[in-house]
Amino acid sequence: MSEQRNLTLGVAEQELKSAERALIREFGGQVAAGEHFRRPQSRYSDCGNAATRVHLTVQEVAELEDNTNGRVDHPIVTRHLARRQGFELVGRPRALPTEGNLMLASGDLVKEAGDVVSSIGRALADRKLDARERAEIRGEIDQLIEVAVTLGALVDAAADGEVL
Repeated sequence: MSEQRNLTLGVAEQELKSAERALIREFGGQVAAGEHFRRPQSRYSDCGNAATRVHLTVQEVAELEDNTNGRVDHPIVTRHLARRQGFELVGRPRALPTEGNLMLASGDLVKEAGDVVSSIGRALADRKLDARERAEIRGEIDQLIEVAVTLGALVDAAADGEVL
């Protein structure tokens, strides 16, 4: 069956297509995806084509994202879908700190929160916010989130009655 290739898709569907196209590209391209799933390369061309309604299946997204771990914006489609629903995706730490002390991790959290406030204060000294300042603030916020997620993982990993 031939797919219609002259559709005009809405903005949300075009954005999803863009995420799918980026995921396929990160995996190695349409040919690599076709070989991996033993399907025609043209299917993966259609998945990235903003003029068709052909999309990756959930299973294909899962496998492609499994195989692109560590790449830029990973997991591409999952991150797009989370944002579309109003969520930010935050990765969990791959390994807990060897010094899994909650008080030390809490101190790191306070330090990072202070760094966020300091960077905002510096940026707003002239009552303007430029691209460099936004990037610096966002970087500090990302570090704060990373520490908070690590703290949460330490709490989750603690056994009942364990002295932390």
